[in-house]
Amino acid sequence: MKELPYFNRNTLDILLGSNNAHKEDMLEILKEDLPAHLKALDICTLQEDFSGIYASAHTMKGTFLTVGAEHAGALSAELLSAAEQKNPRRCSELISCLHDSVKIFLEQFEESAGGH
Repeated sequence: MKELPYFNRNTLDILLGSNNAHKEDMLEILKEDLPAHLKALDICTLQEDFSGIYASAHTMKGTFLTVGAEHAGALSAELLSAAEQKNPRRCSELISCLHDSVKIFLEQFEESAGGH
């Protein structure tokens, strides 16, 4: 995969402008929602629920690309393909990578929002 940024601040600036309060609110929402989505992916993978994996990956891809999480967005796109192919090993690998990518994204987002 082409090297993509974990966090593209420019994308978020286009969405929210320079309003740090909105960025802090968005960060708090993402810190709650993203782990829940990842947990759902983990459960779907254990159950080999490929339609559930596909649905969650689709939702997450949209979220990631909207807020500048380009690396995670690309992983989600690959996960969509793996779910369509019903490839449990590849789905597990990608979900593991997503966990790491989301962690880095949230850390970088928090740093850019002033470390709150």
